[in-house]
Amino acid sequence: MTVSAKIDLLRQLPAFKECSEATFEKLIASCQVVRFGIGQPLSDTNLIPDRVLLILSGKARLLGRHDNQLNTLAILGPGN
Repeated sequence: MTVSAKIDLLRQLPAFKECSEATFEKLIASCQVVRFGIGQPLSDTNLIPDRVLLILSGKARLLGRHDNQLNTLAILGPGN
């Protein structure tokens, strides 16, 4: 994905609408596109993540345990 395509994607999201050009340049310099396979975990409960994930396409389930059962807490999609 090109730098301009990344900037265009970010500009469409409400959280980034008010960002300046300088902020976009800093964001783009430090971000990368990562692809995950179906069923692949995006994080682990035993580790504190060192990155922020932004879903550009597809869906992800946020899972949590209640009464020792794994439950879907939310379905996340583009922009989450």
